[in-house]
Amino acid sequence: PAVNVGLAQINNGFSEQHYLPYSVGFLQAHAEKHAPDPSRYRFSLPLYKRIHRDAGVDHLAPADIVGMSVYVWNFNISAAISQALKEARSDRLMVFGGPHVPDRAEAFLRQHAHVDVAVHGEGERTFLALLEAYPENDWSRIAGISYLADDGTFVHNPKVPRLRDLASIPSPYLSGTFAPLIEANPDEVW
Repeated sequence: PAVNVGLAQINNGFSEQHYLPYSVGFLQAHAEKHAPDPSRYRFSLPLYKRIHRDAGVDHLAPADIVGMSVYVWNFNISAAISQALKEARSDRLMVFGGPHVPDRAEAFLRQHAHVDVAVHGEGERTFLALLEAYPENDWSRIAGISYLADDGTFVHNPKVPRLRDLASIPSPYLSGTFAPLIEANPDEVW
């Protein structure tokens, strides 16, 4: 069966312009290019702007896996949406990455029980590995993550080595990843 994937990179709401969700666009473009069976994944349109928590929950509700790119300016709303999604469906995999995820993530994961996996460093290969591990969720050999094991033990896997060939990750602009989002929002100023 197909795996529904929702991505969120909630950008600021201080102007009339909106930014395409660049970091999660890379996650999707990389997965669609490098997954052994890309048809296994159905990506919903990414959540890219600040909206009410309940609307964000509704938008991401169909997802089996939710990836959130978090920054200081979007962490609180992202966490509120994530917590509500996890309460609605405890088996939903919640993955947080981005600059607001600390490298030393044990306290972060214990404080935010709705987050299943914290991603450290470059996320494209790591996120694809998490997608491929679903639904068994054996993360023991996935580099670049932290999580709490079933027994509550904190696990921190070593980071993924830095990517040397940037061309291996397709551009979300050039690959057409953003085209459905742009088409669905014709009145948006990007």
